[in-house]
Amino acid sequence: MEAGGTSCTKGTENNQRTLTAAQDAGNTAGIWLPTLLVNGAIHHPKYIADYWDNTGGAKGAVFTNMPEGMQLIAGDSHATQPVPEYELYWNCSTGATPGIPSSVTPPKTCPAGGPGLEAHIRLPTCWDGVGLKPSDVTYAGAPPFTTSAKDFPCPAGDKTFTEVQLVLHTGLYSSAGISFSSGALATLHADYWQSWKNQSLLANLQTYLRTGAFA
Repeated sequence: MEAGGTSCTKGTENNQRTLTAAQDAGNTAGIWLPTLLVNGAIHHPKYIADYWDNTGGAKGAVFTNMPEGMQLIAGDSHATQPVPEYELYWNCSTGATPGIPSSVTPPKTCPAGGPGLEAHIRLPTCWDGVGLKPSDVTYAGAPPFTTSAKDFPCPAGDKTFTEVQLVLHTGLYSSAGISFSSGALATLHADYWQSWKNQSLLANLQTYLRTGAFA
């Protein structure tokens, strides 16, 4: 993974600061989502974006840098009903359509000409501090349908990662007929493999989340 190229070409941060070409090129992390289908036919999404949050909403947040080789799974590929909102939720873009609130199920339609239908998938943040497998990282102990798990503590002894949210910009304005290669809507999930080519670039980004400034 680290020896390969990248398809990340439009990196930004919390303040929408555009990353340099070298910083973009260093993001060789692996991100995989099941294929989006509309009435059984493949539909290529507009794009997928990843957003990093300091888990506290302010400078000085305490979290552990994600180690090289860490593997995470967000959501549940075997779900038979909507998963908790802090794992997966849908909307027509956060803040852009206040009359259509975020929900564990997608809205039937999104306003034409707007951002369109989006799925927000949050990676788990509680790490045992030892292993690098998905089973070593879990979600915080939040109630089943709260907007965010980041406001709830991890189990005693666990370390906390920065929150990473993957946003699937479907390029669609209707949720009719949508499914995934993994199954029904609730099975949407994401695999993430922390394999940045230059680990110092990722560490720099995570430091920024604590301090508000790049080194």
